Amino acid sequence: MSYYQSDSEAADKARAKLAGFIDSGREQAGDFFGRLQREMPRDYVVSTGKLDFDYQDNRIVVSTPQNQWFLHRNAFQQLVAKTGILTGNVADKMFDAHNGEPWGRELLLHNLRTMYGKGSRDRVLIRVVQTDEQASQGIPGEIRGFLSDRYRRLNTGPIFQAFAEAAHNIGAVPMRFDRKFSATYSHDVRVGFSMFLDNVFEPVNGETLIVGLTIQSSDFGAAALTLRLVMLRIWCSNLMVTQDELRRVHLGAKLPDDIRFSDKTYQHDTDTMASAIGDVVGNLLGPAKINAQMDAVQRLASERVDAGRLFADLRRGGHLLKAEAARAVEIFNEPDVELMPAGNTAWRAAQALSLFANRVESEGNRDRAVDLRHAAGVIFDKHTETD
Repeated sequence: MSYYQSDSEAADKARAKLAGFIDSGREQAGDFFGRLQREMPRDYVVSTGKLDFDYQDNRIVVSTPQNQWFLHRNAFQQLVAKTGILTGNVADKMFDAHNGEPWGRELLLHNLRTMYGKGSRDRVLIRVVQTDEQASQGIPGEIRGFLSDRYRRLNTGPIFQAFAEAAHNIGAVPMRFDRKFSATYSHDVRVGFSMFLDNVFEPVNGETLIVGLTIQSSDFGAAALTLRLVMLRIWCSNLMVTQDELRRVHLGAKLPDDIRFSDKTYQHDTDTMASAIGDVVGNLLGPAKINAQMDAVQRLASERVDAGRLFADLRRGGHLLKAEAARAVEIFNEPDVELMPAGNTAWRAAQALSLFANRVESEGNRDRAVDLRHAAGVIFDKHTETD
């Protein structure tokens, strides 16, 4: 069985455009894996009763008798949530309080010292990033994960490398697009890497697409390990991320005090997951799966929808905020038929949300843009039935 490739004039033009995407994508892939190597986390299992909190260079500092680190916002939210007292918006307000009046700084320090100094003395896994350059300059590392000591650690680097090798073996390549976003990203606490088949598909006349896979994970508890099919509309670089094909929660056996032993477990779990990822990739990018996705796009492009109701359903499902749902409707109703396909269809709705994600990323909110592309995939998943 072969792929449903298009040989139309539009597809030929699209293939010519892909050449530049591929060259740029290879360069980006090298930078991506280089950063993964430089920012590999260092682990410390610490009794919470030994923690202290202070400020340095206008940043929150966490100390133990042996070490001192800066605190990333992600780790701060995890740290506060573990108290069982302060969560969500309260954590954000406390994190920002030190930038205001002096009393805000003292209040925050008092709360942290009290909650951890007088609370239950559990152990936590602290995951720190400190590059060799920072260490040589005496710059403290940064806590990006403040996690349970039952957190199942997986080393993102080897897992992503196994994914890249398996995808390469069946003809997929990394690509970087000429818009202000990328299907591959390396944020502080969440990373994603994508590879695409260089085949051009045209399930609907004039709708040229490429299809690939994206793998996402976080070494810091900010995202689960996921593997998803992605589709990109070539002329506008709207990216849609479909349902998760592989999900693992990072919990496992309680980490022992002997860190050397836990490092062996860490390596074993990482190797096992890397092997599983390699096995799955071939099936997901095989002709049967991809052709079924193209059939699904045809159905989506012929299905009329009420955009207001569709985006409201996504909001009720937790995929969009109220203001985002309203903005998505506005984008759907724009007269543009180049950045989005024509017609009041489910396919246009998915592309409207993908276009919204591009705009959100261009405004600087990269993490939310990733989530919006996943929400666009929810439209695809809910309005199609594929194997």
